Amino acid sequence: MSTVETGFDPLTLVGSLEGTRWAIFTWGSRGPFAAIGIGLSDLPAVIAAHGPAAGDELLQAVVRRVGATIPTIPDGYLGRIDEARFLALVATPDAREAAFLARRLHDAIAEPLPMGLATIEPRSRLVAVPVRVGPKTPMTLPGLPSSWKIGGKERTDLIALVRFALTAMPDDGDPVLALDHA
Repeated sequence: MSTVETGFDPLTLVGSLEGTRWAIFTWGSRGPFAAIGIGLSDLPAVIAAHGPAAGDELLQAVVRRVGATIPTIPDGYLGRIDEARFLALVATPDAREAAFLARRLHDAIAEPLPMGLATIEPRSRLVAVPVRVGPKTPMTLPGLPSSWKIGGKERTDLIALVRFALTAMPDDGDPVLALDHA
């Protein structure tokens, strides 16, 4: 069965991209929540230095660490949205709590990870996005109009916002970006 059919990523056993899209859709009917994007900055370097199996091990370790830090279903969800990025959904209406959870996730991911004869210290970037949802209101994102532009195209996709924010974060800045409602 393919990943799309199951909604799960076969390597990490968390939601796939399609599973995550479905989770966002269903969470949108539950009330406010926070989306926390997690980007692994050094996955390509780990794969180059230690091989693909080490990259897989890093991804699986990150999933374990995230799972130990955030609530699980029904109050939390984790999906892999591309090779080195995950999206966590957490039932919280509070932007400060979302930022606090993102900081805790960053610290948990950064713990040294023994890998064969080496030990790596995973580097990550996180973005916390509180999402408002009302009974007659579509999801709205903080400080952004209902649709916003990336590359000249109108977007309303939460996953695209997270990918864009993780990519735009400077390497030498704070590894946690907390967006807040305007």
